[in-house]
Amino acid sequence: MDDKASADPMVLSPNTTASSFHAFIGLVSKLCGPENVSIIKAANELIDGDYMHPCKGHDMHEILDRTYFIASATISPRSVLEVQEILRLWNDFNVLVWPFSAGRNTGYGGAAPRVPGSVCLDLGRYMNRILDLDGIAKKLDLGRWNFYGAVYGREPVRNVSMGAIKAAFLSIPGSRFFLPEDRNEPNSVLRTRSNTLQGITSIDELKWVSWLPNGAHLLFSPITKISSDDAMLQYTVTKKRWAEAGLDFTGTLVVGMREMHQMVCTVFNREDAESKAKAHWLIKKLIKECAEHEWGEYRMHWALMDQIAETYYFNDRALMKRNERVKDSLDPKRVLAPGKNGVWPKAYDKV
Repeated sequence: MDDKASADPMVLSPNTTASSFHAFIGLVSKLCGPENVSIIKAANELIDGDYMHPCKGHDMHEILDRTYFIASATISPRSVLEVQEILRLWNDFNVLVWPFSAGRNTGYGGAAPRVPGSVCLDLGRYMNRILDLDGIAKKLDLGRWNFYGAVYGREPVRNVSMGAIKAAFLSIPGSRFFLPEDRNEPNSVLRTRSNTLQGITSIDELKWVSWLPNGAHLLFSPITKISSDDAMLQYTVTKKRWAEAGLDFTGTLVVGMREMHQMVCTVFNREDAESKAKAHWLIKKLIKECAEHEWGEYRMHWALMDQIAETYYFNDRALMKRNERVKDSLDPKRVLAPGKNGVWPKAYDKV
């Protein structure tokens, strides 16, 4: 057994012994190559990185202590066959697994595992071949774009639609109307969104995270039906709580075909305990308050998944009971991402 396989991690997952962990890592190192296995041994190894170079074993925008949502090791398989063999070993050695793709789930926990000490499976380092999406979309008769404040179609149709939209907006006293080419300021949000809706990707919007020193963010996205009354109520409720917390409010109402959700970004200083505590208090408070308005959230940070899951209590928690039965049937060894989305294996202690 080489030094990599014999190194002790900072944290082991529940019910995983040091001997089973080392045996597992030794076999995986032979399977994937020792250069593709990384054990987290000390806190000074927790380098945050950035969006383009995310950390692969902890949450770089941590809302709790940095060493809480932490992996014991990260493995980067190079093929589907290696993934299949690794999963067999996971079951044999009773080691918890937490898979992720690129690890850019920023504001929701990043690549960090829900259960501390789980072994992370990095599926994005090598297994990142881009499929022929156009062919798949054609085969499945799927569209490719989402509607977000944009107008599509041939130019005559766009001109008519844009004229009607512009007239409606300008009928509001004090309003102004801009197209992307009208804005010349650096890092224009309108130009960035215009590019996004044309399929031109960018990370420019993430610059708002640097609004504070050591900037990190926590996202909150309650869902409601599409109506002006619900939009104003959601805005009023969330804006009030942000003011109470003494944090800056950055929110966007995204209107879909059948629902509307508000993406509210909480920026905090991850090196400041008071700033982190404010952000954590704020989201916990809003989860409870939004549930009282019957608003659910479509996505949430690992630290708050259990609270979100508990808000779906209809019919004596029928949805969770169904999810738990499916989880126990598909994962009888209880090793695959326990606690993800608040779904825990049967008779498993939450951590």
